[in-house]
Amino acid sequence: MISTCQSYLSILCEEIPERPVGSEGNRRATRFFQDVVETFGWNVESTPFEAMHWQDGGAVFTIGQTPYQVFPSPYALGCELKADLVAAGTLSELKEVVCQGKLLLLHGELAQEQLMPKNFVFYNPEEHQQIIATLEGKKPAAILTATGRNASLAGGVYPFPLIEDGDFQIPSVYLTEEEGQRILPFVGKSARLISRAVRTPSPGVNLVARKGSDTTHRIAISAHIDAKLNTPGAIDNATGVIVLLLLAESLKDY
Repeated sequence: MISTCQSYLSILCEEIPERPVGSEGNRRATRFFQDVVETFGWNVESTPFEAMHWQDGGAVFTIGQTPYQVFPSPYALGCELKADLVAAGTLSELKEVVCQGKLLLLHGELAQEQLMPKNFVFYNPEEHQQIIATLEGKKPAAILTATGRNASLAGGVYPFPLIEDGDFQIPSVYLTEEEGQRILPFVGKSARLISRAVRTPSPGVNLVARKGSDTTHRIAISAHIDAKLNTPGAIDNATGVIVLLLLAESLKDY
């Protein structure tokens, strides 16, 4: 069983590329899962759905002739624009700043923890909802987020993307806290942002594997097969998928 686990883990996390929903890696992973459970006699139903594939093409931010290092926020829209720079470090400052059509730099208190996606129903703090709603109401042309160091957030990555949300329609990039401090003195000046991030429609599938004919008494066990962008997705959630594959094998004679 251990060797089988290792084999499955290698396929899902090494042989198959990243598994975000909508990616080719995700489709390969679902095909692999279906092929395996069908060999154990399970009937598999595949339900397609429309998803989104996101590509990071890099980003460039300049003030005058000076470049600053920024990165496209995962799943963000791309942009190419020139606008005045404004900034906010707290929610109260954000509510007061005039930023429609401008480049908005979020820093300090506003950029201390990653915001939950706007439509994430499982956990979405009120303060996060207020920040997102305020940003959408203020309508900046694009957002720059200067995030701090926090080992407990976003896997300890520095800088971490403050916004990681495919339903958020304002282009955004992220940068280090230090880079943000370099930019702050230029509030009120004109700046240029180019983000080559691209969203494209892409299909995905949900799989349901069934055994037995009793439709009145059921046991349902599930796991998500997708993985966070730019990760191999071993703990989250190749391990859960492997448990289902092992269970499918153990019940092959059911």
